[in-house]
Amino acid sequence: MVLVMYLFSAALYAQSASAAVSPQFSRATASIADFIITTAEKQHRSGDLVYLKFDSYSMNEQRTEFGILLSSAISAEVIDKDSGKVGVIAADYMSLLTRDNPGYRLPDADLIVTGRIFKLAEKLVVQTSLLDPTRGIIAATHTAELEITPELFPLLSSSSGQTLADLYEPDGPENPTLVEGEFSDHNHTLSPGDEDWYEYRSGRNGLVNFGTAGNLDTVITVYGPNDRYSTLAGNDDSGGSENARVSLMTESGKSYYFQIQGYEGEQSGPYTVFLNFENFNDPQEPNNRMSDALAFPLDEGRLDSQFYPQGDVDWFTFTVPEGLGPSVPVVIETHSGIDPLISLYDADGAMIDSNDDDGVDYNARLSVNVQPGRTYYLEVSEIDSGTGGYMLSISGLE
Repeated sequence: MVLVMYLFSAALYAQSASAAVSPQFSRATASIADFIITTAEKQHRSGDLVYLKFDSYSMNEQRTEFGILLSSAISAEVIDKDSGKVGVIAADYMSLLTRDNPGYRLPDADLIVTGRIFKLAEKLVVQTSLLDPTRGIIAATHTAELEITPELFPLLSSSSGQTLADLYEPDGPENPTLVEGEFSDHNHTLSPGDEDWYEYRSGRNGLVNFGTAGNLDTVITVYGPNDRYSTLAGNDDSGGSENARVSLMTESGKSYYFQIQGYEGEQSGPYTVFLNFENFNDPQEPNNRMSDALAFPLDEGRLDSQFYPQGDVDWFTFTVPEGLGPSVPVVIETHSGIDPLISLYDADGAMIDSNDDDGVDYNARLSVNVQPGRTYYLEVSEIDSGTGGYMLSISGLE
């Protein structure tokens, strides 16, 4: 007969919570309970009870809500599987014994149930060990695997509510999470001071969008190609709701490194990360020289373009409509996840003004006065000869 010192939530709660998490969770706890009962019965000595004590299941050396629920659910399974060969006394009954019998002493545990939770590939691995404290050995071990699902992920926080390192840690610059194609993954977490790194091994030439979604204020820095310490681009809030998003032109066969951090290192919590492709198509080309400048659509006030390959320069031209006054204030700016430079020229090729970073997140922004009836030229380049998409807008000439 087996006696369980049941030190966690009530059995009925554990059973209902187990079912609520997922059917695979219920199957895993049932399998672990069978293992515990079978091993305990092998320790059966001349009809003596075998005392079991449940210890915690830890993840990253910390107790998690998932580990507490797991211990509770396994205990409930052991209780539920009592068929006469296995007797179970729960913790509340043990308390009654000691209260009503002041001299009663709780027995020492014959076996201690403990475990670790860790990530292997895309699965959550639960390793259970039965410790024999008398002999100081591990009597038996058992391994169960669960798919990482949205139902499980919220439980992978510490029992105190503190955000833990996620399942991909350590994922710093020397050990980034590998990405080889389009993906979207919600199983990521930032803790204070944490930074998550991703390596994208490009298999194609084209524009890549990389960003986050969720409630965190994230910052993305891009390094490469093939150099995790050479900065290519950066962004803070272009993804909306304080999420970061970068657009980068990549070349096949090269690696690009994306670093995600919380703003000023203070953010903590889960986030979704994604990467997707856009077909490369720059209808403005060729417009790499002033003589090839493309007419800017003033009626629309904006256009989308791209820098590709590295070192690409785009030229645009516009003529200020008559009748807007002797001098017209306009704002010319870029919107992107890269670092553009705008230069404004008159019809003779003399530079009027230029700007690099007066816009949002390294974008360029020019505020100038232009003359009706005159033609102007815009040269747009990437400050570090990088690649990526951008939007160019001109306001004030509508």
